[in-house]
Amino acid sequence: MIPAKDFYLIRHGETVDNRAHIAAGGDRDSMLTDKGKNQALRIAPAIGKLSPAPQKVFHSPMTRTRETAQNVNSMANLDMIEHPEMYEHKLGDWNGLGWDEVLPNLENKVPAPNGEKEEHFVKRVQGAME
Repeated sequence: MIPAKDFYLIRHGETVDNRAHIAAGGDRDSMLTDKGKNQALRIAPAIGKLSPAPQKVFHSPMTRTRETAQNVNSMANLDMIEHPEMYEHKLGDWNGLGWDEVLPNLENKVPAPNGEKEEHFVKRVQGAME
C-alpha cells in the first residue's frame, strides 16, 4: 500500500523517439529534443508556487528524466535523487517500432517479447513509490 503523501508527477519532455512516434520504454534511452528541454524549463517557475512545497525531486536513471528533472528544478534547487526502480515499462523488442504497432498490443495486454511482464512492472513501480 502506498502511504498517503502529497506528490507531484511530471513526465519527461519530448524526446527524439516521441517526435518520431516510436516506442521507447524503460530499456531505451531516447534523448530530449530542444522542445523537450524547453518544456521543462517553462514549468520551472511554477515549482516554487506549489502548495505544499516539494521537498525533493526523484527521477529515473534515464537521461530524458534526469535532464527534465534538472530543468524543472533549475529555480527551486531541491535535492535530486535518482531512483533505480523508477522508470517506464521495459518494452523489449518493441522498442523502436511505431506506436501504431505497439499500442494495440499494450491495450490487449500482449506481453512484449524480451520485455518486462506487466506484473513485474506494477510491483517495481509500486515498490519505488512506497
